Amino acid sequence: MSLRLRLQNNFPQLLLFGVLVFFIIILSFSSEFFFTWENFRNILDQSSVHLLLALGMTFVIASGGIDLSVGNVAALSGVVMAVSMKADIGVLPAVLLGYSAALLFGLLNGFAVSYIKINPFITTLASMSIARGIALILTGGVSIYGFSATFKFWGTGSIGPINPPILLAFVFLILSFFLLSYTLWGKYSLALGGNGEALRYTGVNVDLYRISIYCFSAILDRNLLFPDQYSTKLKTMVRHA
Repeated sequence: MSLRLRLQNNFPQLLLFGVLVFFIIILSFSSEFFFTWENFRNILDQSSVHLLLALGMTFVIASGGIDLSVGNVAALSGVVMAVSMKADIGVLPAVLLGYSAALLFGLLNGFAVSYIKINPFITTLASMSIARGIALILTGGVSIYGFSATFKFWGTGSIGPINPPILLAFVFLILSFFLLSYTLWGKYSLALGGNGEALRYTGVNVDLYRISIYCFSAILDRNLLFPDQYSTKLKTMVRHA
């Protein structure tokens, strides 16, 4: 492939990269604190939330689907964890319950899309409302706070100069890249979006793979809310529910 053809095929990505470089240059002249580790750490910390959301949605969209429930499933799983911690069941069981709540919605979304044949937009729109309603019922619209230091570490602690959310986002980024590029599961995810019926005719259980993709997205959604953010983000998300 010639260089000119490569540039044409990758023009949208190159354009976005150019815009990013432009704003970096402008901001570097606007503030002397821009090129400091504290600023970059803050940017990475805030971006980790969106990165995890984008990673999960990448697989869903690549498979030809859509998931509108990501934000509310994240809120619900966080609420389940917070309520569980307030019930003094322990950190690990609370974390597992939070992941289980997210995984359950992933299974429901995938099952409805794959076996009941409901449009993904309609399915996830409904599950979004359900998750939002359950979260509101569990909290009563009141912020939940006052957790143990062990529970809050992955949101308020630090591992050297790096915030734990940044580390988690980086780990899932590497994992997602590996899954999408070097595993059959990732290749089938792309093939589903290209021609799902052709993939089915090759003997692949398309419905099972689609369910697993929605489950993977739901698990990543669960990581959108870290323990130190319960008293602010959960309150905001539930009040806007």
